[in-house]
Amino acid sequence: MTAVSYDDSPPLGFSGGNWEPLEVEGYVPGPNENMKIYRDMVSPGHFETMKIPLVEGRDFDLRDDATSRKVMIVNQEFVRRLLANRSVIGRKVHGWGQWFTIVGVAKDSKYHRVSESPQPYFYIPIRQISGRSMV
Repeated sequence: MTAVSYDDSPPLGFSGGNWEPLEVEGYVPGPNENMKIYRDMVSPGHFETMKIPLVEGRDFDLRDDATSRKVMIVNQEFVRRLLANRSVIGRKVHGWGQWFTIVGVAKDSKYHRVSESPQPYFYIPIRQISGRSMV
């Protein structure tokens, strides 16, 4: 079986990753806490293609486009650190000047190095953001 998906910052790639400053509903950052969280813009089917299990919620699909409600999937470490392990589906996160709704939680992965500790990470459907700041 062959599968294909889009990913603007492939895991363990050479780009160093991309990040976005976020505001998480109900979370008050500590003094000097860095809220620039690494992220990935992906197409529907990305998690299945990359064999990254979703542990809660849903995957992105073709309904997640520029005209629909803005959504994101976060990883388990995002939930642990920024949402205090509380229920996350439906929670709001602000980035790119707009509010996104969390619709899923992905299992933690390795993003930059095989030896890295877990880090907060989030995913956005490429069809909702493409064209705004992409070159």
